[in-house]
Amino acid sequence: MAVVIVGVLSAGCSAIEDFSPFHVVESDLSGSTDAAPVDLAAVPDLVTPFDIATSQDLSTPTDVATPQDIAQLRDVAMPPEMPLHDFAASDFVRAPDLLVPPTDQTPLLDLSPQRDLAPPPDLVVPPDLAPSIPATGQLLWLSADVGTPGSGQISLWTDRSPSANNATQTTTAAQPLLVTNAINGRSAVRFDGVATCLTLPSGFSDFTQGLSGFVVGNVTLDEPNGRFVELQTTGGCDNQIGFGMPSSTLDFRFFVVNGQNCNAPTVDALGAVQISVPALYEVVQTSSGTVVIYKNGQSLTTAGTSVAANLTRTSNSIGCDLGNSPIHFLHGDVAEILIYNRQLSTQERNTVESYLVTKYGL
Repeated sequence: MAVVIVGVLSAGCSAIEDFSPFHVVESDLSGSTDAAPVDLAAVPDLVTPFDIATSQDLSTPTDVATPQDIAQLRDVAMPPEMPLHDFAASDFVRAPDLLVPPTDQTPLLDLSPQRDLAPPPDLVVPPDLAPSIPATGQLLWLSADVGTPGSGQISLWTDRSPSANNATQTTTAAQPLLVTNAINGRSAVRFDGVATCLTLPSGFSDFTQGLSGFVVGNVTLDEPNGRFVELQTTGGCDNQIGFGMPSSTLDFRFFVVNGQNCNAPTVDALGAVQISVPALYEVVQTSSGTVVIYKNGQSLTTAGTSVAANLTRTSNSIGCDLGNSPIHFLHGDVAEILIYNRQLSTQERNTVESYLVTKYGL
């Protein structure tokens, strides 16, 4: 005889104990449909649903959620939504195209364009970042912030031009002084008006295509016949080319002497020199001899003089006129010198002029 347990499950119930009532029918497996209730107590080995649920051997693993657990989860409320931040719109300060929360710490970048996008007031542009200075015909380019020692007396002032006409002085007592922050925060070479002078190598011969010269200087005492630059052959008035001052007035003078004619005509810009006032002095001579003198880019005078003879000049100097006796010395500072053996075009002159005027604040 086989015993069959028949249970009726109520619709919608999910718990085992909801299986009710239970019936056991006896069947002889012969196909008979006659069934009679069986006393469960008479079946000693029968395992009831309650035994299955409570049996330690058949217990549900602890990591499996029971229906009761699921029911409890339904009653758990989700935590309220957390705000993304606690800043109100009024807590923000306006910066260009950005909203920046306030902070007590110094920001890594100040977004103020007035301060961050402008160069620092003490920014010094390296001289090698200057605009393209014309190189053709350049015989000399001396600038005190390039090719000199950091400070003190100088024995060498290196020429920046392709001609390599370095200015030198081997006698210690005659060496000028390099001074920082002399003109517009820039360095300059200081001549004492007594003994200091620099010499240039031989050359400076052919000026048949004209001449262009630029000197940034500051005369600090009126020394008669003080010279920024002088080029000549041997002595006296021998084939001179000079940039400086006359004997008794504060004029800027340019002159050319061919042979030993000390009375050759000069070109003077009257009253152009002011004591202790830095300036850019410019001379442009055409191949026919016409000369224009400029100061800080402004034309001062135009006149004619001789075209320099084509010959090698051997007594060339900065800050004095070595060919004369007695020697005349410059009392003042020289920051930059450029000399060309041709007439620069107006555009070229403007390029050099703009560079120097801007650099030295003239």
